[in-house]
Amino acid sequence: MAQAQVSQAQEVAIWRKQFAQAKNDSVRAEFGNRLQQAYQPYDNDSCRYFAELTMRYAKNLKNKDIYVKACSELADTYDRQGNTKKAFEILSSAEKLPFSTSPPDTALIYLKYRMAILHLRRNDMVTSLPLALQAYRLFERVPNRAAVPILDFNLAKTLGVLYSELKDYPKSNSYYLHAYEVAKRIKRKTGQILALNNIATNYVNANDYDKAEELVLQALALTKGTYDLPRMHVMPAYVGILIYKKQFAKALEFARENLALQKTLSDVVRIADAYNMLSEIHLNLKNYDKALICANEAVCYMENTAFTRKKGQSYKAQANVFEQTGRFQEALAAFKVSKAIEDSLADIDRAKEVARIQAGFDLERKQNQITLLNKNVAIQLLQKQKQQRQLRSLAQLKLTTELKNKLLTEQQLVDQHQLGIQKLNTKRQQSQIMIQQQQLDFARQRQLLYLTILAMLAILVILIGYFLQRQRRARRLLATQKEEIQQQAQQLGELNTTKDKLFSLISHDLRSPLAALKTNVDQLHTLPQSQNPLLAQVTQQVEYQLDRVLDLLTNLLTWSHSQLKGFRSMTQPLAVREILAQELAQLSQQLVRKQVRVMNHVDADLLVDADRHQLGAVIRNLLMNALKFSSPGGFIRVSTTRHESQVEIQIRDGGTGMSQAQLSVLFSQPQVSVGTNGEQGTGLGLRLCKDLLTQQGGSLAIESELGRGTTARIRLPLAQTELLPESLNVTTG
Repeated sequence: MAQAQVSQAQEVAIWRKQFAQAKNDSVRAEFGNRLQQAYQPYDNDSCRYFAELTMRYAKNLKNKDIYVKACSELADTYDRQGNTKKAFEILSSAEKLPFSTSPPDTALIYLKYRMAILHLRRNDMVTSLPLALQAYRLFERVPNRAAVPILDFNLAKTLGVLYSELKDYPKSNSYYLHAYEVAKRIKRKTGQILALNNIATNYVNANDYDKAEELVLQALALTKGTYDLPRMHVMPAYVGILIYKKQFAKALEFARENLALQKTLSDVVRIADAYNMLSEIHLNLKNYDKALICANEAVCYMENTAFTRKKGQSYKAQANVFEQTGRFQEALAAFKVSKAIEDSLADIDRAKEVARIQAGFDLERKQNQITLLNKNVAIQLLQKQKQQRQLRSLAQLKLTTELKNKLLTEQQLVDQHQLGIQKLNTKRQQSQIMIQQQQLDFARQRQLLYLTILAMLAILVILIGYFLQRQRRARRLLATQKEEIQQQAQQLGELNTTKDKLFSLISHDLRSPLAALKTNVDQLHTLPQSQNPLLAQVTQQVEYQLDRVLDLLTNLLTWSHSQLKGFRSMTQPLAVREILAQELAQLSQQLVRKQVRVMNHVDADLLVDADRHQLGAVIRNLLMNALKFSSPGGFIRVSTTRHESQVEIQIRDGGTGMSQAQLSVLFSQPQVSVGTNGEQGTGLGLRLCKDLLTQQGGSLAIESELGRGTTARIRLPLAQTELLPESLNVTTG
């Protein structure tokens, strides 16, 4: 099961990436559908999120299958949280889509099937059974049913469950057998196992234990080579059959395996059933102590659950064990609880039996209503055909009248047209006279236009000469400015080279000798201090001053880089745990000397989008501050929390803390405070951390209380690339 979960997690990571990179709604809807189904067993919120996205992207697609599946998954998320009303509203809204009924649309069939499942969960057989039968009859009219075997399997399995609840075991077994054949055809072992197990359960209810055992053994043989989930569904049925046949030694072996399997699923009802079976087996084997332990475990698991029937069985099993061991008073108390539960369940069973009879009656009544409606539809069709013939006769009469009126109208139009032609000839003569007058006016306007064009050409020639002269002056000025820019660029390059040499001097020529000197001082610690106490004291002071100078140079160099114009953070996906491990390794000696313990609760799977060196400088400075103000023997706790698209890194110490006055000027006018062992600071560290985080799109917040420690909260963007980095084991002093 663990391997299957790892494989599924890898697939989910790939699907999320493809979902984010999709270029059209069709591809987004496809991968959104995969993601909602992947999250459905264990993450209700993620399932709801991707179901809503899939509905939005699939709403306008021609194929309605993905949209309906998304609606169904979304309804399930609300139903699992007890909001049944919202679940029914979502499925009812999907029924308003324009589905095809000839041939039937598989999306419509799937929707009716999910509605039936929702009513089945509410024990509403009266509504659930007709819906399931209607969906199955529609599915039988689908031309290519073999193309959707999963829908075929689910419909048959649901009808098997419904008829089993109604105690119609032959009809239930026929549907379960059909589901088994479908699963076998598509080589789906899990479906075959569940179908065989359901048929075996029906045979157990019908007291045919030999046939039930044969089917259960066949199902167990199919579980070989699969993960544990199918086997844990079959195992309780097999143990129950062995108990009925009084094969207690064999039943004990399989009951123990059943308990181990059920505990992996964390289902309290299944675990309690497994303990009850073990209790009954031990009781028959006269292992009273073990029987009592198992019975008590079953009661503990069922104590705070709403599964009344299972709770009553657990108390009854406990009462039997108490009675066998002679603890009659405790047996009587457990039996009273069991009896009270059985009495309440008897009322419920009677109500269910009434509901079952009512369901059968309602189903027969609905079938009769359908027959009567078909007859009424046929009568209405004949009446409609008669009305249509009468309407056609009236339409022909109306058309004849309209033709006569149209002829009269056309004759009037011809007369009006002739009068219009005469008026048009008169207007034509008048327009010819006007045209001649316009031609004379146009000739005068053309002469005036020629003169205007000549004047404009002359002005244009003058303007062109003026602008050409200005352009020549501008080119000369541009050449001069270009030479000045080249000289400035050369000077800037020389300054940049000088800057690089200065940083090299600080980072190498100053830090390297100091680091070598610190190594030599560390070697002095190996000398026996009793021979020269003064040397030990001086060595400790020199080592402290060297640590301070090295930290000051490191922070100064980092701050100088961050203040340069044009400086950019090179962000990339980084594992927070890996960066923390590197910085803790550098501070290991100081942690050991001060006897401060670091508690590392950083999630190994979390990635942030940050600059490696800048993030290391921030974590190093905050860890050094926590170490500086922690008392000897204290602690530093580092943890991470995910907030949607951000990751928060918390570094908390139990040191001296700060007052509200110090916090108010912490970043604007920081005060240089002395550590618990007299450590000195520069006041540059926190301002540097804030500047570096701002450049990476992050933030820094400090919370503190005087005498109760300080908490630094770093927020950085969550990396979009989801990896599974190797976990780091960090050992600190």
